[in-house]
Amino acid sequence: MSFSSDGELRVHVEGEAIPPFVYTYPPRSAYRPLSMPRSAQAIWATDLDYTPENDLNLYLHMPFCRYKCGFCNLYTITSTSHSLYDAYVDAVCQELSAYADVLQARKIRTVYFGGGTPSLLDVRHFERIIRTLDRLHVDLSGVEEFCMEASPDSLSGSDGYSFLKDLVAMGLNRINLGIESLDGGELKHAGRNLAGVTVIRGAIDSVREARVRNLSVDLIMGFLGQTDESWLSSVRGVLAFSPETISTYMLTIRPDAWFSRTGRYSYRRDPALYSRYDAARELILSAGYRQESNVRFRTENGGYLQKRLQFSGVPVLGVGLGARTYTNTVDYLRNIPLHPSARAMQRYLGARGGDIVVDYGFVYDDAERIRKRLVLDMFRLDVRRLLEQAEPNLRRECEVVLAEAVDLGLATRDDGVVTLSSSGFKYRDIISWQLFSDLVRRRDAEFYDDPKLLRPGGPSMR
Repeated sequence: MSFSSDGELRVHVEGEAIPPFVYTYPPRSAYRPLSMPRSAQAIWATDLDYTPENDLNLYLHMPFCRYKCGFCNLYTITSTSHSLYDAYVDAVCQELSAYADVLQARKIRTVYFGGGTPSLLDVRHFERIIRTLDRLHVDLSGVEEFCMEASPDSLSGSDGYSFLKDLVAMGLNRINLGIESLDGGELKHAGRNLAGVTVIRGAIDSVREARVRNLSVDLIMGFLGQTDESWLSSVRGVLAFSPETISTYMLTIRPDAWFSRTGRYSYRRDPALYSRYDAARELILSAGYRQESNVRFRTENGGYLQKRLQFSGVPVLGVGLGARTYTNTVDYLRNIPLHPSARAMQRYLGARGGDIVVDYGFVYDDAERIRKRLVLDMFRLDVRRLLEQAEPNLRRECEVVLAEAVDLGLATRDDGVVTLSSSGFKYRDIISWQLFSDLVRRRDAEFYDDPKLLRPGGPSMR
């Protein structure tokens, strides 16, 4: 299969293809057992040759949820056991200790608690993690973004306010609140029975009263039964809350999410979703926001720094069961079997300290490092400087995609700098998929065609 052919981008754009949101390259579907296990310390030492200014993003995965949403394929376990949370945080602290040399050698720019629903934990769990980092002599003074993901039902009411107030005192300055919709029927369909509109308003009140600087909210277009009117009603409702950051996602139907198993979701092309994107974008921009990416809009105090840094090449150290680590040498997963389970959790809790061995992931070469920057960071990028480092075949392949993007009005090119137009933002994920290598495309196809390889991820654009 050729990497990309002249006209392929036009076919996908005119056909209104809906590829999965590209938030990492390669996607998890391209990971495989390594031919030879590697030391994590060696991976990180080599990464210093490729990472700008020795910066680092820290991601801590908290895999617990009260319920499983219909669209979710993340590595999560349904549990509200605080004794299990205690044991899990102890294991996370042990893993942080194993990474002490990496954490000490880098400038930590962001700390992100993701999941799952990290806001189910107690303040003491976060204090335990921060104390561990302090004991390891990890400098957090340069952290610019301290973020936590949360569900509305975990923050609504006085307990939510008290919890957030304590975290703000610890440095929390961004909350990512998964609203998804303000339509009661859509929320129920998604499995959000505990997160109705009244609960959502209560959670936002808690965030505002606790003075979290950056409230980031998510909305999803494409739920079964959603109409143009219900979608725009949700967008207007969110704008009334004046969050600093708004993300609008097209629903991706992943094979290992409950929505897929119902058989009621099957589209990969749906012009209605692009129409809803256009309508939402117009409303959000007219309210004074500026567009930061194809999915995200921000005010002056908004945005998503960890993702911006990751797209520009700053690595992410992932800690916890199900966490992914992104370097510029090897992307990898540790402590993770095929599916989330109580057994997997017990295995993680029982792990011993010592050297970290990596045996599952994706190994970069120079060409894949170049592709990674193009795939992730081509909102405004000096491609001339980047492609000067590429071997001739790779340069030609990439130039085919870039030239077609310019011809279609998706981008402009000025003195080597490619800048996406408003249409380019809209179809950014299609452009990005065109820049995937043959290896990554082939592995993605194998992953979803072979049930034995099926793990959380996104469907192939094929």
